[in-house]
Amino acid sequence: MDICVRDKIGVVQRISKEVFKQLNMLCIILITSSPSTIRERLRKRSCLDWTEEYIADFQNKEIAYAKKLSKELNIKLFVFNDPQELDEIAKIINKEILPKILFENYLKEDEVISIDRGYFFISKDGREYFTITSIPYMYKKPLNAFEIQENSYPLNHVLTPLNNNRILANMKEEDTFNYYLEYSIKYLKEVKDFFDNN
Repeated sequence: MDICVRDKIGVVQRISKEVFKQLNMLCIILITSSPSTIRERLRKRSCLDWTEEYIADFQNKEIAYAKKLSKELNIKLFVFNDPQELDEIAKIINKEILPKILFENYLKEDEVISIDRGYFFISKDGREYFTITSIPYMYKKPLNAFEIQENSYPLNHVLTPLNNNRILANMKEEDTFNYYLEYSIKYLKEVKDFFDNN
């Protein structure tokens, strides 16, 4: 999620602090990059052609606002530079975020949450399509604490499908796949339709 946005005349605007308060965030993870890298990505992804100076200014304003939000909302801020540090981001998630979700009453018993995943498709001839799937689950407080393993999916130990009370970790792989598919099929059809009709 962006913490600053560009209005229709190009002025960088901060998203209200109240929005972030309502999100009940556990921390802020801000990923930065060089203005030249961001410019190239914007050109490829959106055909936007912002100057490197504008991008640097935008990014500096986001960093300053992230620091302010972190202080005012009393949550940690982690700043990373580009995808080279994805392993570090994963460590922060496992150390700072997941334990709070799993063990510290961040979620209420039987609270419904959704896991959203973004998918980006590129055809052989260069056409692109992006979609997000949203799969609902119910939270079940773990009976016992467990260690969060690196490269694991610990939410499997606290989430159940809406249509039964079996923890995902205890379900057959085929059953979890069918549950994912139930909520993803319409998005996959959108992708197919896009590439069939363009």
